[in-house]
Amino acid sequence: METVNGVFIALSVIYVIVLFCIAFLGKKSFRYIAINAIIGLAILFALSLLSNITGFTVPINAYSLTISGLCGVPGIIMLLLLNIIFLI
Repeated sequence: METVNGVFIALSVIYVIVLFCIAFLGKKSFRYIAINAIIGLAILFALSLLSNITGFTVPINAYSLTISGLCGVPGIIMLLLLNIIFLI
C-alpha cells in the first residue's frame, strides 16, 4: 500500500508541474486553473451533501480531493464513472 501512495504522490507532483508549465507557457492563465479546481472541489462537496437524494456517493479522501482539485469537473466525472463501474 505504501508503494501505491508513493506513486500517487509522484504522479500528482508531475501533474502539478505540467499544469504550471501549461499555465505559464500556454494561453490558459493560472486564474482559469484555480477556478476550475475550486469548481471541482465545490461539486465534490455538493455531491457528498446530496448523496442521499442523488444516490451517487464519492468518498471524500485524499485521492478524491486531489483528483477533483487538479482535474476539476472532468476529474469529478471520472470519479463518478469509476464509482459506477466498480460498484455495480
